[in-house]
Amino acid sequence: MRIVDLFRLLLLAAIWGASFLFMRVAAPVLGSMPTAFFRTCVGALSLLAVLLALRSDWEFRGKFRICMLLGVINAGLPSAMYCLAALILPAGYSAIFNATTPLMGVLIGATFFHEGITPGKALGVALGLSGIAALTRTGPVAFDLPLLFGAAGGLVATTCYGFAGFLTRRWIGQQGGLDNRLTAFASLLGASLFLLPLFIASLACPPRRLGRNRGLAVAGRSRPALHRLRLCAVLPSARRHRSDQGQYHDFSDPAVRRVLRRSAAGRATELGLPARKRADRHCPVAGGAPRGR
Repeated sequence: MRIVDLFRLLLLAAIWGASFLFMRVAAPVLGSMPTAFFRTCVGALSLLAVLLALRSDWEFRGKFRICMLLGVINAGLPSAMYCLAALILPAGYSAIFNATTPLMGVLIGATFFHEGITPGKALGVALGLSGIAALTRTGPVAFDLPLLFGAAGGLVATTCYGFAGFLTRRWIGQQGGLDNRLTAFASLLGASLFLLPLFIASLACPPRRLGRNRGLAVAGRSRPALHRLRLCAVLPSARRHRSDQGQYHDFSDPAVRRVLRRSAAGRATELGLPARKRADRHCPVAGGAPRGR
């Protein structure tokens, strides 16, 4: 393998891994479906800009609809599932479940596409699944029903990835092929169109967490976006109250709340803002229970 290829693989792994962190941060604030929609939509627009800059030929050879359908399987559903899981699981857990993609590929290939499964593959699948189960049970998150829901979302996403690989080979690779850039653009476009109705429907529902991190849930539940931005400006130290696993501390704890209130008061004084009112009314994580407007 060439050095440049190794660098590209490492860069791809870094970008892919960082996406779980971004979803973990964005989904509780924006909501799961808006985060998934913007993720695919921004990707499609970025690829559109690249294709226009390169003056690529828009020759889909009758495979445009197929590519859009593949996008629903390969990007739309997985993005929705991972963003739902991001409401519950730390970013590291989502990345662990994403690592089951090769395992799902082996199982799906043997079950639906007549792929041979060797003893080595079977042993690898067993070891991989047992390792993921051990990490899930011994991690910092309690093994409870919300964790199972998050794990189910991650496994549904990796199942979609497993099917997408075989379907792409059958519908695209074995039918004359297609420019990878066009395939990726049409796939992301199909994923965006699939997520658009879910995004519109989610606008009527406030984003909320599912059973964990109550403080962050209060901050992102029904306050306007401007108030959330002010929260970040007034409470820069809130970002430091996170553990290595990406879990937010419970801001309803009285001791933590006192620390945040002092930080909010000091920062508000620098900005010329009414500190107590700001901390109590617009920063429920620092001031206690949220109040009506």
